Amino acid sequence: MGDLTGEYIWFLVPIYGGSEKGYGNAVAMEATEATGEESTGKATYFFKIVGRKDYPNFKTIEELDEETDKLIRKINRCILDINFRREPIYLPDERLEEADYIKYKIALQRIPSLQLLRTMYIGRVIHSSPQQWKSDVIELLRFNLTTQDNAIKWKKQ
Repeated sequence: MGDLTGEYIWFLVPIYGGSEKGYGNAVAMEATEATGEESTGKATYFFKIVGRKDYPNFKTIEELDEETDKLIRKINRCILDINFRREPIYLPDERLEEADYIKYKIALQRIPSLQLLRTMYIGRVIHSSPQQWKSDVIELLRFNLTTQDNAIKWKKQ
């Protein structure tokens, strides 16, 4: 999938909540290549902590913290395994059939970490403006709580 060059910086932020708050069950990931001049991060990526039907079953914050810690370790490992390539995480299945992306389809068949990231992936929010970003993040997080099917990904309407 190409060579990894440069230095990457990323951080993962757990988002807890519930139906009363309109958000939760997510980890946000920001990643950028440190170029020394200007960051190259252009989107925030979101992953489910647990299956959508399982999230309401957590009884204590300690249980949720433990599950989230496991997920963050998994995401870190998986991102390293795929050399920080984010495109194969978010491309829809039908796009993987296109000639330009066949390398990602092959990678998906061979790299369990990429399969896992795609399973946990909720959606991404592009950085256009602070107001747009905030609005889209709220929409994505509401979508994640109100949708029961784990396979459905958020897309900006």
